[in-house]
Amino acid sequence: ALLDEMLDEVGAGAGFDLPPLFADDSDDDVRAYFDAAARFYAARPWERLAGDRFLAVQDADAGPGAPWTYASVMGQMDDQPGLSVFRTWPDVCRMVHDRRGAPDLAALGEAGLQGVTLYSETDLNPADAQRLEALRIRPTSAHQLALPLRLSAAGASHIDPPLAWTTALLAGLPDILAKRRAATVTSIKTTVAHGDVRLTLRYPARGDEGLAPGLGGVRLTITGAQPNPKLEAMFGFALEILPPGARLVVEGPPGASAFAVGKAVRQAFKDAGSWGMLNAVLAGGHELWNGRAYATEPAPTLDDLFTAGDVTFLMGMVAFQARAERLAPGSAPELRAEIVAPHPETP
Repeated sequence: ALLDEMLDEVGAGAGFDLPPLFADDSDDDVRAYFDAAARFYAARPWERLAGDRFLAVQDADAGPGAPWTYASVMGQMDDQPGLSVFRTWPDVCRMVHDRRGAPDLAALGEAGLQGVTLYSETDLNPADAQRLEALRIRPTSAHQLALPLRLSAAGASHIDPPLAWTTALLAGLPDILAKRRAATVTSIKTTVAHGDVRLTLRYPARGDEGLAPGLGGVRLTITGAQPNPKLEAMFGFALEILPPGARLVVEGPPGASAFAVGKAVRQAFKDAGSWGMLNAVLAGGHELWNGRAYATEPAPTLDDLFTAGDVTFLMGMVAFQARAERLAPGSAPELRAEIVAPHPETP
């Protein structure tokens, strides 16, 4: 619901003209795409897949090291049905957690928001409208067509994955669901094929699908800072979450999630006889996880945070910069967090 709400808000209110979306695709590929889209909408997968779970998708013929793309079926709350697509797992996390105001194209940045969603036939670019009429493409729904659209700060364009990739995913999901008896599908681990494209699917995605075997763990070091004056004014004393001279060190396997890190950090403060918790994790100024999230919600891994580089831990309204290091190859220590310098008791 969150994702299709954002796609609907951004798309409907942006006031842009759609560019030609199928200029680089053959007639056969365009026909196959709209046939697959019709099957997808007829199958109503949003009635059987959760809106807060994500599909991990990989090109099955590109080798085990090929990147994973992520997708989510939209429409569970009777809103605009369709499919959202994300380049990376941190993009998923950002879209779920970084909700600091009404969405707009500038706020979406380079990653953008992309997917397949229904648009009125009258919204088509004239070149596309003329071509689809010549191909006798029928509406996906009443006077609406399912369009593969990407919205970003640069405007509207075709989504990143090739049209054949999108076609294979749209066609594959109805086939998978037709073989399942359960009303709600909770797990998918299979490969689908359409034309020359084969896709490996994992559901629900965990975010660690792309981690290479033997990859070393990650260490995050957070150095203490002066108390937040806002907290001092609020409570009448200086609440030192992590005072100068103290350090919080987090180590763990590359696939450890921010949710698990949050639990470890809370335990570290408890073991030190102090108070403290991880309220949020940010990368590049964007929130990727917050302490109110459930264990099942998307959360970046330690490897994601190492790759991002510019990582901030928000603890007790104080922003702490985290320094990330890769541990030796093959070393994947159990997740732990520790206060390595004395932490004075809070008055």
